[in-house]
This record gives sequence, structure tokens and C-alpha cells, in this order.
Amino acid sequence: MLRLLSAQELAEICGGIWHLTPPSGIAHGIKIDSRDLDKDNIFVALRGTRSDGHDFVSQLDATDIFAAIVEHAVANTEVSQLVVPDALVALQMLAQSCALRTPATKLAITGSVGKTGTKEMLAHLLSSAGRTHATKGNLNNHIGMPLTLANTPQDTDYLVVEMGMNHAGEIADLTEIMLPHIAAITCISDTHSAHFANLSDIAEAKTEIFNGLSGAAVAILPRDDAFYGQLAGAARLAGARTILTFGYHEDSDFRVISCHPTSSGLSLEVDIPDGSHGHKIISFSLGMNATHWAINAACVLAMASAAGIDIESTVTHLGSFQDLPGRGRSIDLDIAGHNFTLIDDSYNASPSSMTAAIAHLATQSGEIKSAILSDMLELGDRGHDAHIALVLPLMQAGISQLITVGKMMAEVGERLASHIDVKSFQTADDVISQIISAPEQIIGKSNIVLVKGSHGSGAHLIATQLMAFGALPSPTKSSSNEGVTPDAA
Repeated sequence: MLRLLSAQELAEICGGIWHLTPPSGIAHGIKIDSRDLDKDNIFVALRGTRSDGHDFVSQLDATDIFAAIVEHAVANTEVSQLVVPDALVALQMLAQSCALRTPATKLAITGSVGKTGTKEMLAHLLSSAGRTHATKGNLNNHIGMPLTLANTPQDTDYLVVEMGMNHAGEIADLTEIMLPHIAAITCISDTHSAHFANLSDIAEAKTEIFNGLSGAAVAILPRDDAFYGQLAGAARLAGARTILTFGYHEDSDFRVISCHPTSSGLSLEVDIPDGSHGHKIISFSLGMNATHWAINAACVLAMASAAGIDIESTVTHLGSFQDLPGRGRSIDLDIAGHNFTLIDDSYNASPSSMTAAIAHLATQSGEIKSAILSDMLELGDRGHDAHIALVLPLMQAGISQLITVGKMMAEVGERLASHIDVKSFQTADDVISQIISAPEQIIGKSNIVLVKGSHGSGAHLIATQLMAFGALPSPTKSSSNEGVTPDAA
């Protein structure tokens, strides 16, 4: 949508004044990393925690980029500069303008767990029906989401955005920028519970996504969730015209009837509305492996249906949607002559997602299974009990070995039965050092290895090291930004 704006319109939207000569021509995209700029991009000079974007403006090629948005004019450069009071606010105002101008159907997703996977699954399905633009990776915060909106192509049919938060009020700001037509909550759990008094407060913060509902104003809700009543009430108060539900609950509008693992993923049956006040059951395949993704698939069907998609003719595309890197993807590795399957669920962790990952491990047929688990963070006073609650699921998973990283996960290891070999490490770096020097001490004779933990406790670093040592992923299983923080809940 940027290419529809003149230099003067950009200045008016951002509340800025052009320094030197305003640019001519057309802008093609907006970036916040000076190393990632393409031809005719706009560079936004944000002040980050470790560096200041203004320091890089003088290094930009004035003949290559469109302009820079800055808070003060930078000398020794011919780059056109739009000087604004606050570069981040300017980016958000520009994003809001693009969101208002796009003719695309706008869909927003939040929730404690499963946002990114659901967003990617939805974008995969919608792309079979029209031009789809979606949040890249987990850029779901006050910087990442505006970047997604501002970079929306003019011919987009479906705009899919993920919204995250660590504190109350953050999603309210995001949804007021986007003004989605359809908004969904995947579930409510105790992710980032250190910042909230209780789960009800987390649920309340998630319902902020409905404050910006516009157009069709459809709210999509998890019917099985303990906070469904609270979510539905908040959606109605916010002005939702329609509420659609998904889940296993018998009253779900999009109800999962059955879910069975197959050699290529999952086989699903979902009961959906038939368009004439009745229901019908559709059967389809999903290329993901863990059964907990079935409910997210139902959420995707509800969102796509709300967007006017013919579910029956497009649902077959979900068969080619596979597990995402760091979020449950299975990878065949060979380390020191030992073949095993890595379940890489290492991007992040919460009590509910950790339990789901362990439950998935329990269903695997490998004779020797092990897990490498790092501490779950940002749980506050609930952290100790949340970790101890993993003891029983781990025992039931039939693991032979547990590698723990961090003090809280070490307590879990101490409570396991004696037949389970437990090795405890203080940090992920300690585990990586062991992998480098003696990988057999970490992998042992395991056929299947699950790696999971919070981003801050380094589980993803361990998975990366294992993949660096092993073979490339089997084809059958298959920017530097100082201002952007890891994904919020």
C-alpha cells in the first residue's frame, strides 16, 4: 500500500517534515534493518536497546533507497529524510493508514499458545483462494505487526496478522492499528503468568483483540476453554456481530470429531456448518504430527469460513502444511554414526505447550526415547509447581533419559523414577559443550529426542547445535533488529 502514497501524504500521515528534497517515485516496502534494505525501501531509524538506527543513515545509498524516517536530521548524506517526533509512532501511524486503505479481508490471531502455527496454517489455506499477506515468523509486537501492515501489497486479498503481548493493554494498541474484520483467540493458558495476577486477567488481556473489530466483526473463540464465557462476553461487549466457536465441545460450531495419526501427519474429521442452518462432516489430512494441532485446524477452518472461503474445496491444501521449525518439526539426524529423530519443539515453552509436547513424545513408537528440557520462564510464583507438574507426564511418556537445563527443570529430574537416566546442566551452553566434546553423553542410544524449553533458557540453541552436527533434514519430514523483542504470548 505504500506505493499509493506520495511524499507529501507520507509526511502528513507520519506528522513529519522532509529534510532536503522530498523523494520522487514510488516506495517499495519498509524496513528497520539497514542491512536488509531492498531497492526503493523506506528505512525507519528506531532506537533499540543495543543500537540506534540513526547511526546507520549516513551509510545508506541515496540512489538505492526511497527515504529514511528519522527523529533528527542526519548530516553527511543525500538520503531524503522525513523528520518526525517519534519514529516508532510514525511507523505505527503509517501501518494504520495502510490497514485502512487495503481492500483485503483482515484476520487477526492471538492466544496463549499456538498463535504462530495457527497463523501459518491459516495463511497456507487462504493462499489457495487468493493473494495472502501474513506476519513473518513471530513479529507480533508493537514493531513487528506495524511492519507487516505497512508492507501489505496493494493486491492483497487476505491479510493475516498475529498479535502477542506480555502485559495488559498491548493487544489493545495493536488491534486499534489494524481494525481486523475477523479476530480469533486460540486458547488461554499461563504463558507469561508472571505479569498477571491470575489466568482470568490473562484472558481479559487477550480479549482486547476484539476492541478493534470492524466490518463483519466476527469473533472466533475456543469452546473448550475454561474462560469461554468470559471471552464470549467480552467479544459481545466489544461489538462482535458474530461469534463462531471451535473445539471438541459438542456445542462448537467447528467441532473436531476425530483425529488419528498417520504416516504423513494427521487424519481429521471436523463437523462444520453447511450454510443452511445445518452441519456436515468433512474429512481431510493435516501434515502436522502432534494431535494437539487438531483444535488449531478447527480454528483455521472457522476463520477461513468467516472470510467467505469454501472450506470443502480448499481444505485439501492442509495436507501439505507441515510442522514448523522449532515448533514440533521432526528431523532425521546422524551424529557420530548414530541415527535418531529430533523433535524440534525448541522455540519456546509454557506449561500447556510443554505438556502437549511430552504427550506427543509419548505417542512415538521409538524404543528408546529421551527429552532435553530447559526451564520455562516468566511464570512467577507459579514456576516451581508448573515444573513439578511435568513429572507424571514424563513418567508416562516412557522416556529412558532426561537432560535438564536450569534449576527448576533439575528439580523435575530429581523426582523421576530411578530407571530414567537424568543428567542436569546449569545452562544451554553447558549442554552444547558436551555435544561438541562427547555427543553420545547427550544422545545416548535414543531413537527419538525431544528438545523443548523457553527461548530465554536456550533450548533452541541446543536444537540448532544438534542439527549442525547431524545430517540435513529429511525431505519427507521435513535480521538483526535491535528494537524487536522475542514473540509475546
